[in-house]
Amino acid sequence: METLDCYVASGYAQYLHQTAPPSNVRRSSLRRFAGELSNHATNGVMTDLEAFVGIASYAAIPFSDSNSDSYWTNSPFKSYLEDLRRVLIGDGFIISDRNSGKYALAFNAFHDSGFKTQFQDGGNQVQHAMAGIYISALYGFAGRKVAYWRGDDHADLALYKTAFDIGDELNEENFKTLPDLIKERIGE
Repeated sequence: METLDCYVASGYAQYLHQTAPPSNVRRSSLRRFAGELSNHATNGVMTDLEAFVGIASYAAIPFSDSNSDSYWTNSPFKSYLEDLRRVLIGDGFIISDRNSGKYALAFNAFHDSGFKTQFQDGGNQVQHAMAGIYISALYGFAGRKVAYWRGDDHADLALYKTAFDIGDELNEENFKTLPDLIKERIGE
């Protein structure tokens, strides 16, 4: 995996490897990076799916040093997903909580370019995919049922099903494969 230093200040990835930044530092950095990729997607420099893959890759950098496990008071897997949730979704899953919070991107920061046709509906499919992955990975069957029950758009429901499958597969050992799973299963 590339270090993604080309998107941020030179040496940032090395800094993250050498220290275990607290959640506020990780999330602030991830929010800035995601905002830049949102602008790139809006301007047609990359697709929304490519931006999503890049954000998931960038979010994994602090967790890539195998010696850093002792730094984390929480599970690295859960911290990784929580970082992505706080930036891509916001403080909560209900409409009034989405895109809110200190680290959350603005409303409709992304859309659906680069997603498989059956997942496209013009909405923020990055947010919907991340919600499905997060809910399934951390809340399991009960979370999936509630999220699926609340959905009403065919593209969103199809995307949730695939995102749930991805979330089901993630664990402490393989969570850094998320960017590849997104690209393989959700992208065109």
